[in-house]
Amino acid sequence: STAATCLAARYCDQGFISPGGYALGAHADGNDDLLVVDTRRAVVVRWTGRTYRTIAGGRGAGSELDQLNGPTGIYFVPGSPGTLYIADAGNHRVLEWPLGSAAGILAFGTGTPGDGTSQVRYPIGVYFNDSVLDVLDYGNGRMLRVSPGSSTGEMLPVDEVLLHPIIPTTAADSFFDGLGNFYHVDYGSHRLTVCFREQLCRLDGCKDADPAASYGPACGCFEDRSRCREALGVLRDRK
Repeated sequence: STAATCLAARYCDQGFISPGGYALGAHADGNDDLLVVDTRRAVVVRWTGRTYRTIAGGRGAGSELDQLNGPTGIYFVPGSPGTLYIADAGNHRVLEWPLGSAAGILAFGTGTPGDGTSQVRYPIGVYFNDSVLDVLDYGNGRMLRVSPGSSTGEMLPVDEVLLHPIIPTTAADSFFDGLGNFYHVDYGSHRLTVCFREQLCRLDGCKDADPAASYGPACGCFEDRSRCREALGVLRDRK
């Protein structure tokens, strides 16, 4: 489903916030209390008014089933007592965590990063609908759909992924490649900016060309600079 949803119904009813897609790291439980991922502390907490308590993790970052490591996305399924699905990015897995339990259950992934259909690499989002689990596999640039009882996922088509409720619609990402070029992705404004690294070098005075030469102005790189430009036509509005 791609319908807009409300993170906290009582606030939408009063007009304080507007319905939208599902947030990756926040969700509401059956009482409209807010469940929030604290990525740096490796916990998921429940906020009730101005107080909070830990409902998953809280034992330091680690790879045991009672620990999390860089959790990023959650999805809450109401019930008795209710179940939390956690995209445990640093552990390359998705955990199913019944509320009130001291530990989670492995729902998907092996704990080892990979690009197989049973593996994920830094999953950042999870979505549960009609017993089907969708996992946003950030490290592999894909979304996998996992059917009930299956240990493998099916990769969703790009057009379907772009319309998915948990795909971020206003976020940014920045990174360097192996050559020192810098990339800045702005999903909200649908722009990709690239800063290319340029080195100005002279090689005519190097020993390869002149055995009597020595390293200096005529041999080596004397200027290192960046040239930035907007890469047009790479990202586009799919609304």
